Amino acid sequence: MKLLTNRLEEIIKEKEKTTFTHFKPTRDFFKKVGIGQKRFHQLVRNEVSMTFQEMIHLAAYFDITNVRELHHDTLDKEAHAKAIQKAKDYHKLF
Repeated sequence: MKLLTNRLEEIIKEKEKTTFTHFKPTRDFFKKVGIGQKRFHQLVRNEVSMTFQEMIHLAAYFDITNVRELHHDTLDKEAHAKAIQKAKDYHKLF
């Protein structure tokens, strides 16, 4: 089984450069994105493939408007827009 790679590590590094801070995930972060600590670090290291839901939640957290920036999958524009809005609405609950 071939794993699909993601750009999560690159995106975290880019955010660190722009904010001049080291990204250190907290319990609140894991709760907001709905991903456990172990799974998150597996995603960062590309040991496992990212699910669509994980892509949506991480994109919303990192304020990424295009899920494709996280992953090299293709989505149609309408499905992409709905997924991003759903994730943003979810994160407003916290």
